[in-house]
Amino acid sequence: MQKSSINVYLEAAMIAVVAVVVSFFPIQGVGFDIALGSIPMTLIALRRGLKVGLFSGLLWGILTIILGGASILHPVQVFLDYPVAFLFNGFAGIVAPAFQRASQNGQVKQSGILILASTLIGTTARYFWHYITGVYYWGQFAPEGWSVRFYSFVFNGGSVIVTTVIAGLILLLLYRQSKQLFEVKD
Repeated sequence: MQKSSINVYLEAAMIAVVAVVVSFFPIQGVGFDIALGSIPMTLIALRRGLKVGLFSGLLWGILTIILGGASILHPVQVFLDYPVAFLFNGFAGIVAPAFQRASQNGQVKQSGILILASTLIGTTARYFWHYITGVYYWGQFAPEGWSVRFYSFVFNGGSVIVTTVIAGLILLLLYRQSKQLFEVKD
């Protein structure tokens, strides 16, 4: 592995640690969670691309379990809710090449749209897995009269919307104030 490659993966690991740390600040609304760790995760995915975003997301999920931040009902649920779901947050990196081109060409509006798209893609990909575990493992907590699918959809759908809006706005502000955070210089 080349030195620059090692540096990229060290950066990804540090971002995963930052995502874990910010995730320990509990922000919950009525019936939904806000995943602040999506902010650094989307940043690394936009900065370094899909492969690094996936790696960083996987580490985020594993570290969450190791550090005691996981809610555990069943081994399969833990696997899907943490390593798998958090890895999928790295799919925010799908738009990284287009974002990097737009940013380098000074296309501020296009860059902003791609930041929001990236945030939505990563958050939705992650919460898809939370929806699945919500149906199969968390459904027992559904209010009386609610189907487990509807309960999981409402809870996780609310989380997708609120997390995407908050993370997207913070990333847009970061981009506006510190564009260099999104740029690759190596």
